[in-house]
Amino acid sequence: MTDTELRRLTMTDEELDVELQKLYNSVEVPKLEKCIQYLREKTNPSDQKLIEDYYNQYGKFWYTQNHFHFGAGMWFRNHIRRGGFDETYFCIANLDDLYIKLLENAFCNVSTANEAKLCNCSIDTLMTKGCQCQK
Repeated sequence: MTDTELRRLTMTDEELDVELQKLYNSVEVPKLEKCIQYLREKTNPSDQKLIEDYYNQYGKFWYTQNHFHFGAGMWFRNHIRRGGFDETYFCIANLDDLYIKLLENAFCNVSTANEAKLCNCSIDTLMTKGCQCQK
């Protein structure tokens, strides 16, 4: 195990979510947008609904429920890779650290702090209500 993997064993869900969000925010916005577009166009609607349903049922930490990562999570991660969006594309060490936030943005109507570069909303507003600039 790497130092990061060992450290994550002792993290709370909130600490892990913050770390995943920081990584997501470090990726170039056009790369994220291209992958999200791919997910929306190339993922079966019933699979998209699975993510949305999990998010709606379990909330912010939906991906920690029912061993999601070891079943459907790996399928989605590999689906992203098959689309050409791997660690090299995103300039990251492990796609496992990014795919959750990609799924949330693609299927759960979740906005992230990355949008702060494109609008005037606070991060809190983006995280809870999405961008309000166009409304």
